[in-house]
Amino acid sequence: MASSPPQQPLAEASIRIDSHLDGTHERSLADDVLDGLTRPFKELPPKHFYDARGAELFDQICDLPEYYPTRVERAILEERAEELARLTGAVELVELGSGTAAKTRVLLDALYAAGTLERYIPVDVTESMVRDSARALTNEYPGLRVHGVIGDFERHLDRVPPAAGPRVVVFLGGTIGNFPPGSRRRFLRQIAGLLGPSDHLLMGTDLVKDPRVLEAAYDDSQGVTAEFNRNVLRVLCRPTSTPRTSTTWRCSTSRTSGSRCACARAASTPRSCATWICRCTSTSARSCAPRSAPSSRPTASPATCRRRGSSSCAG
Repeated sequence: MASSPPQQPLAEASIRIDSHLDGTHERSLADDVLDGLTRPFKELPPKHFYDARGAELFDQICDLPEYYPTRVERAILEERAEELARLTGAVELVELGSGTAAKTRVLLDALYAAGTLERYIPVDVTESMVRDSARALTNEYPGLRVHGVIGDFERHLDRVPPAAGPRVVVFLGGTIGNFPPGSRRRFLRQIAGLLGPSDHLLMGTDLVKDPRVLEAAYDDSQGVTAEFNRNVLRVLCRPTSTPRTSTTWRCSTSRTSGSRCACARAASTPRSCATWICRCTSTSARSCAPRSAPSSRPTASPATCRRRGSSSCAG
């Protein structure tokens, strides 16, 4: 008697993953680099830090003794989860920037125990992480449906499926602090579009801290945060054929903005990914090199870079 083919896990039938990242994602990256690295104060949107490697490093950061936000937020959720489940009566939970859904399990536990939980909608840019957590959660919570949305929550909130009943939208980790005031207002208005009269928003924010506590959290002694920051250089290089060298970048800590990477190229440093990015995003021969190294200013313009066939410069 021929053996029957192995059955697929039942959980797979409860999972739907929709990806909305395509070529426009690389164009968005190029635009963000052009905009962020030509400003007097260099910056990049945090969303670009979370490729698969970046997400893995951030998980390590969350376990560091210096990094208090994850620990404290989880403690608050554990204390209030049952109350939140009673208050919201939510049949679905939408999480913006879901990651591994580690803290979210506290809320899912409470909603599941209350007998209301039917669907979880994670929104994140890291597809592998969403797929892994979807498989794990459908096994942990029998009957749960997961509808993953792979996308940038600043651009793809309109792809979140319509509510199937009372929902709670969760935005944890103090991520709202990454937005400048204008962008923050626009984003909150977009979130409001996901909410009906019976829905709720749960948002985590940090409070004022002793600078020493804040600096330790974002400049850990093991150097994990520094590696997380440097990893964004690999993300920036990926759409290009330019050789990568991240040793020309150093990490420093700002009391107001946490840890960031700064370009520290000396005049004699060979051309690398970091210096190439500075060249390609310079609109007036400005450089992200320190003021003490004026001889390292680039001479290439965006037009020159485009002639070289760079997708990052072309935008």
